[in-house]
Amino acid sequence: MTKVPDHDRPVPSETDFEVRDVVLAFHNNLLYEATILQVESVPPHRPHAYLVHFQGWTKSWDERVSSDMVFEHNEDNLRIAHRLLDGANRMRQQAAQPAENERDNKPPPEKPNNNTPSTPELFQLPPALQRQLVDEWDTVTRESRLVRLPRTPTVQDVLHKWVASRRQSADKATREVAEGLQIYFDASLPMILLYRFERLQYRTQVENSDRPPSAMYGPEHLLRLLLKLPFILEDGPIEKEKLQVIAEKANELGKYLQKHGKALFLSEYDPAPAAYVQAATKA
Repeated sequence: MTKVPDHDRPVPSETDFEVRDVVLAFHNNLLYEATILQVESVPPHRPHAYLVHFQGWTKSWDERVSSDMVFEHNEDNLRIAHRLLDGANRMRQQAAQPAENERDNKPPPEKPNNNTPSTPELFQLPPALQRQLVDEWDTVTRESRLVRLPRTPTVQDVLHKWVASRRQSADKATREVAEGLQIYFDASLPMILLYRFERLQYRTQVENSDRPPSAMYGPEHLLRLLLKLPFILEDGPIEKEKLQVIAEKANELGKYLQKHGKALFLSEYDPAPAAYVQAATKA
């Protein structure tokens, strides 16, 4: 079996799954072991969805999952699943230790508040960037345009400059969140951060590259991660205080992207060649 790099998308199955097969399936952008309970298909077509039971979870979590989100249970795909979970756990643990400049005069913990905001409410992406994401979706999926790769600046460049802009404050939490974001970006990009039209570009330019996604893609795709981050972390076993620190830093990064948007984001994407459009449509 050909070894698949850790940052690749899970290897799609060449055969269809049957009831009682053990697989890996997506739930909230993470891969979990699951068992096929039911197959949904219209012969002679291949199955379009599966009802799965996530191993170790109660039946109330049984879920219908589209076939392109269900993968073979093998060593390569397990490596991808573990990398995704490691990235998510890294994000959840960033605030486990208070930053050096926050250890003194630490206020007493607040009493529980029934009006505490939900995880998505803690993350506040600037409205201008939300509109930009809507426009970008239209540019890529309807106008058949692509971000030219490798991108300059890269995700690594952007995160480094963001941290450097706060260096005087010795903000350890910012550095740790930046590291966690880069790890999670590399693991999750091929699975949850690409539009269907962009997947062929990933396979031909990034999949076999020695450079991780964070060294190939730029702020446009980093912005997509910020949008999905609250939903990725929502179901995780993370203390509210720690989650608030991560949300605070993510919100600061969003403001940084907005402030420097003219210098960071592309004003135009490249039109995809006709051959690419045809191949991507069939893929």
